[in-house]
Amino acid sequence: MFDFSEKELMEQLRNGDNTAFGIVFRQHYKGLCAYSYTFLKDQDASEEIVQDFFAGLWETQALREVNISLKLYLYRSIHNKCVNYLKSLAVSQKRHKRYIQYAQEENELMNLDTESEIYERFFSENFEKNVYEAIDALPPQQKKIFSLSRFGQKSYADIANELGISVNSVKTQMSRALQKLRASLIGKLGEYPF
Repeated sequence: MFDFSEKELMEQLRNGDNTAFGIVFRQHYKGLCAYSYTFLKDQDASEEIVQDFFAGLWETQALREVNISLKLYLYRSIHNKCVNYLKSLAVSQKRHKRYIQYAQEENELMNLDTESEIYERFFSENFEKNVYEAIDALPPQQKKIFSLSRFGQKSYADIANELGISVNSVKTQMSRALQKLRASLIGKLGEYPF
């Protein structure tokens, strides 16, 4: 194994020495993975971030341009990659949670007998009109919350903030609105002598 100082390694890296890159990788890989793990608490993700980082360094030869401490550069880079990963993960989880919430609400609203001929005729001929009539018949607060959620595509937290009420109040009002809409639509089904 070669024993180079950081200054010697940096000089070799600037000259495009691939052996020096391998030395840097071996010296810092485990430490960077451990550092990444302190943020992510996920061994696989930590290793993947460090591997991707080194692959990017190899392809771009970015270490040739480093003009600060090599160790500082490596750890700062991994820190930034971990922060970006966590931000991306948070956005992804928020989208997934919102999708699940939306799907559950849709299921509640549309929880009717889909096998029925009455259902098919009702929805093909009158669905939109009946839905809007049912929405208009909701109490004002429920109508506003339902509209902000469905048509404004706002989260419960955003609605709560806009209306100055708690998120739990929004959830309760939305649940009641969905129950009333479902009852109204089912009631209208009974009015039609198909």
